Amino acid sequence: MYRLIGTAASLVSQDVGSMVDRAKRSAIVYAIVAILLLTAYAFGMVVVHQLLAEAVGSGLDAALLIAGATALIAVLALIVQAIVNRRQRRIAAQRNAARRMQLLALASVAPSLMRSKPLMITAALGALAYFVLNDSDEDD
Repeated sequence: MYRLIGTAASLVSQDVGSMVDRAKRSAIVYAIVAILLLTAYAFGMVVVHQLLAEAVGSGLDAALLIAGATALIAVLALIVQAIVNRRQRRIAAQRNAARRMQLLALASVAPSLMRSKPLMITAALGALAYFVLNDSDEDD
């Protein structure tokens, strides 16, 4: 919540027109860089094909080797991404379970605090509000 206030204040204090111009310039530069990198990659693959064709003896065999290696790297990247996603989901589930346990503990103490002093009720409600706001801020 507090992060949004700072972001909103900085947005109001800056010139929106210059931000849009800077974003457009950056997008154009990144597009040009992407095209140049793809071109360099294509020429690099041509060089690798030529070198493999000389070593293997056939251009078709070299192309099949390049295609196989590329497919293998792509499958490995997908496997690594799946492992990372699974780990992040597990960590998020553990974090959510811990938050639920904290809220459950707070809710179980609430009836005894209701018979206590008003200051204790205020403290419990403040803690509950903190946990709820803290939960929504970390999901951003």
